[in-house]
Amino acid sequence: MEVLRLHGYTEPEKVEIAKQYLVRKQRQQTGLTEQNIDFSDEALTTVIRNYTREAGVRNLEREIGNVCRKVARKVVREGDKYAVTLTADNVNDYLGVMKFRDSEVHESSEVGLVTAWHGPRSAAQF
Repeated sequence: MEVLRLHGYTEPEKVEIAKQYLVRKQRQQTGLTEQNIDFSDEALTTVIRNYTREAGVRNLEREIGNVCRKVARKVVREGDKYAVTLTADNVNDYLGVMKFRDSEVHESSEVGLVTAWHGPRSAAQF
């Protein structure tokens, strides 16, 4: 049996990639400036944990782009002076309900909590 190692980015690496490249790229594509939108490290961590689940950063870039487009619409409506700092508290205002929940919550069994269903079983399988 051979072990295949599939490498992905760690959470701190994703935050740094987003800060150095992805945010700047999405700002430029939407015509925003650093004065219009700023992403805190906590906001980027929240996006990574709750809105993307992948080894790479493709969906992270998409979610950052979604935020930038929504802010760009507000800049058009309210003027060039509009500015927002994305924090962990206001991420859901721009991206909506979390797509992924923290998996640690589901590690312990609780009454009424269904974690998996494998379909109907015959009496022979019990």
